Amino acid sequence: MPGDPYRAKWARNISLKDAKLVNEVAGMLGFTGHGNWQPRHEFKGSGMGMPSLSIYANELISRIQTHQNLIPGLASCGGMARQVGIRM
Repeated sequence: MPGDPYRAKWARNISLKDAKLVNEVAGMLGFTGHGNWQPRHEFKGSGMGMPSLSIYANELISRIQTHQNLIPGLASCGGMARQVGIRM
């Protein structure tokens, strides 16, 4: 669940085969398709910040009744320099 909807589009381009656009409400893009590591994988934007992420995650859990893992912040550190230490 990247915050930026265009990151969902980027992830679709590099990770999904036979990708389909399944959501574009309020400009928040969502894609589904077949990934290299799982039979079905989805990338859906979450908006910026925790309040927005909370709303989108709750919608996915309650309306779609997903039982999959939700991973927020896809590519958040993509622009960091090598010398910047990332804490785990």
